[in-house]
Formats: sequence, C-alpha cells, structure tokens
Amino acid sequence: MKTIISTLTIAIFSFTVLMANNTPAVKLIDTDHVEVMTLSAGSTDVFYAAGVSKAKDKFLFRTKMKVNAVQIFNAAGQLEFQFPVNSKKVSISKSLFENGKNQLGFVMVDSPDVFMTSVTIK
Repeated sequence: MKTIISTLTIAIFSFTVLMANNTPAVKLIDTDHVEVMTLSAGSTDVFYAAGVSKAKDKFLFRTKMKVNAVQIFNAAGQLEFQFPVNSKKVSISKSLFENGKNQLGFVMVDSPDVFMTSVTIK
C-alpha cells in the first residue's frame, strides 16, 4: 500500500512540475513571410499588440511595461544587436534579421527578466 501511495504522490508531483514549467508558445505575428512567437514564461502578459508594417517593413510591438532595451540574437544564439528603447512602443526594422530563426529579447524597465520571442523570417 505504501508503494502505491508513494508512486501516486511522485507521479502527481512530477505532473505538477511539468505543467508549471511547460509554458505554451503564443503566436504574436503570423504571416506568409514572418512568424513571431513568445518563448519566456510570462511573455504573453507583456504585449498589448504586435504586427508588421508592410509599407515600412518593420515589426511593431506595444507593451504593457516600458521596454528598457531590445536584444536581437541570430540563429546560433549570439547577440547581434542591443539598442535602447525606453518606451512602450517598439519598432524594429526587418532588415536587422537574417533569414531563418532569430530571437528577440525584451529587457523591461524595473524587471530583472528578459522576455524572449522567436522570430522566423520565411
């Protein structure tokens, strides 16, 4: 009986930990040419809106908190650019990204967390 209870307890605990660490990715932008998805826990709570300006070929993000800086990482995970923003409105030129998978890191004012998104240029 102890073995069954112990096994059941371990299984429930493992499932709870798995569910807590399994943050589903949410698509912020999905077009024929670009896909942007959240990667970090809590990232879905950061953004009000996201889109692509076709006329200017830019990514547009509106956030709930001020963004201190934006980091752009290439497919190898290397930091390519970091630029200051200090605003809730972020506009990033698509030309800064390589074709394929990239990542964006949003460094928020008054937050130790960096909210990550994947950016796929198709």
